[in-house]
Amino acid sequence: MKLCVRLIEKVQDETYAMEYMDYHKDRHWFTPVEEKPTLSQWNSETIQENFDEYFKKYPRIYKRVMNGEGPFTLDGRDGYEMKKIIAMNIGHINQERVFDLLFKILKQDIRGWWD
Repeated sequence: MKLCVRLIEKVQDETYAMEYMDYHKDRHWFTPVEEKPTLSQWNSETIQENFDEYFKKYPRIYKRVMNGEGPFTLDGRDGYEMKKIIAMNIGHINQERVFDLLFKILKQDIRGWWD
């Protein structure tokens, strides 16, 4: 039951879906739009990126993503953007795996918890 509580927390917090964000750092800022002073333009730049370490952490999932699995397409991307999409796909797949594991455990063991 304690394992299920921990898994529920991971599902609720989207721990695995957001884990890839620990492997890069971006800087964000707004600049005024000259033609329309009431509007601002959002800007960002990558300060640091270490997605290769993240990929090494999940080699089997990385291979699945490189074979086309995942919700975000890799077509037409290169460099940093490609790595970020790969990392997002790994996170998505891992989040689905924790969700599936939770329900598998619940299905198998819930009847015995109150005996």
